[in-house]
Amino acid sequence: MQLIIRSDFMNSKFKLTIAVITMNRAKQLLEALESCVLSKLPEDTEFVIVDNASTDDTKKVAEQFSSKISNVRYEYLHENLGVGGGRSYAFEMAQGEYVYFLDDDAVISDESKDTFFTDTLNYLDKNKNVASLTTRIYDEMLIYNREVDVSEKTKIDGLPIVFKYLGGSHFLRRSCFETPLYFDIKYGSEEYAPSIRVQDNGYFHVYDNHVVIIHKPKVNKWVDGTQEKENILCCSTANIYATKRVLYPKIFALVLYMGFYRRCLKNLKQYPGAKKRTLKMAKDVIKNNNAKRISFKTVIKLLKEFGITVL
Repeated sequence: MQLIIRSDFMNSKFKLTIAVITMNRAKQLLEALESCVLSKLPEDTEFVIVDNASTDDTKKVAEQFSSKISNVRYEYLHENLGVGGGRSYAFEMAQGEYVYFLDDDAVISDESKDTFFTDTLNYLDKNKNVASLTTRIYDEMLIYNREVDVSEKTKIDGLPIVFKYLGGSHFLRRSCFETPLYFDIKYGSEEYAPSIRVQDNGYFHVYDNHVVIIHKPKVNKWVDGTQEKENILCCSTANIYATKRVLYPKIFALVLYMGFYRRCLKNLKQYPGAKKRTLKMAKDVIKNNNAKRISFKTVIKLLKEFGITVL
């Protein structure tokens, strides 16, 4: 399959854009940015900070950071666009050949600082068919590494391919991705749409567990029985189903609904009325987003590689 490259993104001003989306986490934002600076960076690196309508000292922190570091751009949004909207905004601002997204409540681990950017960019330079690279994400609150479904069949230059990249820490080859980067959806599983679309153009996503970030949330959103966990599960379940309904050929509609029903039984059975609410959310996403469908051949290829999880 011929790789499709965005010609308007071919001439990059920087080798790397480090993009951080933030909201009311001034102190953690500074820790995240400083962890990048303390790592070995290419000289031609820029920072893009997108502020989702913070009301704390985020602007002050960004200005202090930019006074010490060159090539920093800070953008204050008067409306909270959410994670997906903020990342889409940052992606369009980016001028790097590669864009690295780091959560504002995460830091690059001390053990990875010497190799985090140098080894990753060298890998991406060598492997032009790789659209994204996800790093290992260790969650300090949950005390385990973020789960990643890797292929047991295919590796590219030693790294396993994955169905989608993870939002908390990932490198994107900017020329591979369309704008806006994400669908217009609420919180949860935003990465499915761009992950699926680039695979239709012949690209791959890989996972590297040798480079690590530490996710340091102040609040545990995953406490059983809470409204917050219910909202996250509803949004995520709706978005996964809706994204695939928009992007997959229509012949897969029934089997996708079966997959949606299975996820509802697994994730939402303890929450009365959650399935009905989730289905309504999914219908709204399908109605509000329009995109070119991927080919039947691509879906079959993904099924052979990753199994039923792609449905």
